[in-house]
Amino acid sequence: MFIVKWVIRDQENEPILIETGFLTTLDKVVSTCRRRLPALRSDHPATPPDGFIVMESDGTEAHRWFQSLDPDA
Repeated sequence: MFIVKWVIRDQENEPILIETGFLTTLDKVVSTCRRRLPALRSDHPATPPDGFIVMESDGTEAHRWFQSLDPDA
């Protein structure tokens, strides 16, 4: 099981939302989160997350991903 913290860059200690999921592989979690990011940004217009941190169930960071700061990237 993985824990996903939806965050704003440089404010990772203050997650916008924390979710626990039942996806079994890190690749599935990351690809699902990347697809969900636009919807979460719409759901949180005052503090739209620009990335996420995936944690193992023991609290170990497994992956982090952020949208590019370059709008043309």
